[in-house]
Amino acid sequence: MNMLKTRIIVVCSLVSLFANAISGKQQSSENFQLSLIREYGRSHFQQCRLDLVAYEGRVTASLQCSYSGRDGQGQPIAPLTAREELSSADSKQLTDLVQRSTLYEGGHIGTDTTPSDGVFETIKMRANGKTVALVTSGNPSFIQDSGRSQLLSLLKDIEKRLADRRAPK
Repeated sequence: MNMLKTRIIVVCSLVSLFANAISGKQQSSENFQLSLIREYGRSHFQQCRLDLVAYEGRVTASLQCSYSGRDGQGQPIAPLTAREELSSADSKQLTDLVQRSTLYEGGHIGTDTTPSDGVFETIKMRANGKTVALVTSGNPSFIQDSGRSQLLSLLKDIEKRLADRRAPK
């Protein structure tokens, strides 16, 4: 009789784990791709994109910003690009905030102010074969003090650090 109870408990546990995996409710805290994309109205930049790839506890960040203007000789300005591997502390903080931010649970609507010389900012997350895109500009879930606002703040800090390293002097 005890053997039967044990088998039933094991089967129920496996069914529960399988159901959670299929539902997609769990976010990967190990391997993911995360992008912060900012489009500008009439600005110095057309677009800036910060891409972070987390794999087995290591995170690589890359930044690319395309300029909208031309240099003093009328030539297009080369894009600003930078890349670095995050420290283990930054990687852990990012991974923890991704987990706490509940990106797959709604709250994806914001505003696009590029027509009036503003910004349109989004976060795109890929993990476990699923992708979610959320508008961060004008989105209350990224403004209030939450895992999402802390994640956005960290992403902007990483972006600034990369831009400062590669900014033209």
